[in-house]
Amino acid sequence: METGNTSSQEGFDHDLSNLPAGIKIFYSNRKTVRGLRVAAVFLGIAISLPVCFPHELWAYFFCLFIAVATIIIGSGIYRKYKNKQPQIIISDSGIITTSTPVCSWKDISGEDAVEINEGKSKGYYLIYNYPYGHAKHPLSFLDTDRGELSAILKVYRGRNLQQDSVKAHS
Repeated sequence: METGNTSSQEGFDHDLSNLPAGIKIFYSNRKTVRGLRVAAVFLGIAISLPVCFPHELWAYFFCLFIAVATIIIGSGIYRKYKNKQPQIIISDSGIITTSTPVCSWKDISGEDAVEINEGKSKGYYLIYNYPYGHAKHPLSFLDTDRGELSAILKVYRGRNLQQDSVKAHS
């Protein structure tokens, strides 16, 4: 997560009173490297399986399936690792994600970081409503977590409400 113009990725400052005018959230190197390590383990298993069962035809087909799936998934994780663009930008003026247009706070409603159960697995998402629909941005490989993002959203929404009330009283 980047705050302001610094490139610090050292973590979350729990004192929310001094958040800068904007926060940029990037892909987490730690999470993507962990995913690449898991992919490497599966690829190693896929390569070694035919060695363990040299005369079994099923081992070759199973190994081929595992290797192809691992390469596809691993290449997607590698693209995230190499992507140095911010995935979410939260600022005093609104929210920008890679999948939605620039939205000002007056056009956004229901913003939150939520856990969504999908079958046997669960995922964490930034969700909000905006004039063109409903945004649902995954948080799984990002350099933030659900609680941290919820707190940040509340601070920036509160700042916007304060700015609006000051403008209304002026």
